[in-house]
Amino acid sequence: MKNYIILSLKNNKLSNFFLFICLFFVLLIIVVLTNFKLSFYKYLTYITENYYDARKIEAVNLDLTYEEMETQIRQIDHVADVFFFNDYRTGFDIKSSNESLLERMYVAPAGEGYMPQAIKGKNIEEETDLICPIKLANSGTNGFNTEFINMEDYLGKNITLTKDVYYLEKMGQEPVVIETKEYQFKIVGLYDYSAFGDEPYYCYTFKDVIGNIVKETNPIYAEDYWPDNYLYESGPETGIFPYIDIIVDKNENVSYVENELEKLGFQHSTMFFIDYEFFDTVNILFNIVLEFILIIFGLLFYTFLSKNMKKRYNELWILKAIGYNDNQITKIVLYNAFIIFCISFFLSIIFSLIINYFINAILSNNAQLIGLVIKNNYLAIFLIFIAFILEFVWFNYRLKSKVKVLLRRKTCEN
Repeated sequence: MKNYIILSLKNNKLSNFFLFICLFFVLLIIVVLTNFKLSFYKYLTYITENYYDARKIEAVNLDLTYEEMETQIRQIDHVADVFFFNDYRTGFDIKSSNESLLERMYVAPAGEGYMPQAIKGKNIEEETDLICPIKLANSGTNGFNTEFINMEDYLGKNITLTKDVYYLEKMGQEPVVIETKEYQFKIVGLYDYSAFGDEPYYCYTFKDVIGNIVKETNPIYAEDYWPDNYLYESGPETGIFPYIDIIVDKNENVSYVENELEKLGFQHSTMFFIDYEFFDTVNILFNIVLEFILIIFGLLFYTFLSKNMKKRYNELWILKAIGYNDNQITKIVLYNAFIIFCISFFLSIIFSLIINYFINAILSNNAQLIGLVIKNNYLAIFLIFIAFILEFVWFNYRLKSKVKVLLRRKTCEN
């Protein structure tokens, strides 16, 4: 029987080639879609677990002082930190041209619940450590014109950042630089800003380090700088309170903290909302579509085998006449298709790797999708293969009865 199966493959080259082409493209689509879906959902999980903007709540209670607000909020479970975020973020000039990444670098605070995690290098451990986006945007560009610097070239290198201290004598006059302070940092790690939840302009160090620098470099105002009728800018020291920033420890605890803020009389709003139900719905729909494709494929493949068997009517009857039983004849028909299926499946996996390579090459040039890497999920591919094996078992059962009917008809005609 083995020799005849090989002979059958050679004698039906045209139909086998057509079957191979159809199987290859269908299987390639199934494998590529499955890989993309699983890789994309892994990326979504990666984002939702790290996206600190989804854990940030802005809140205010106009009946309380800043200290009272902070005290009450810190007593809420799952609150990682409370502070005015903009008071801990600042820009630096870069001193040495041979160190220069760009003309200006922005450094933001990092702490519990809002610490970017390195995907290259290491996380910040020392007060002089910086962690930057793997692709740092030039602060002078934005939108479609954004220019990015590959920070892998600067990983592990020291950098000198400078901050001017300004003296303001009279309102409306240009401030005067009275001192330039220097700060030494080392770029120890690179993070994926698309997962962390910030624009790609910011490097990070510890919150207290930035807070001290901001205090040291605050502008100095002359005693008579402010006119008597001037409305002071908002801030904790003026009694005019902007919304305070709250960092929650985990995304799933944001709703709990919001409910507690409601009870305490705070006005609040979240920066971003992650719709987990939408993700679940899309996942279910994708699985339904994939199962539908597998069922339709099975029906079409079975139809093809049935028609192919009718075309080989005389050939199969001759096999019956020379001593092959119905089970053996069915296996000959099925093994012929199964061999082509295995070749198509194997090649679809090889070609999916090639497609993954080109897709990832495109994604790697997009700073917003750095964490998205399309990979072959071999467990899922194996389960798809098992699903097709089960279909072939069903084919074997159905074709065996068709062979009996077909060959019995031929015998009756004779």
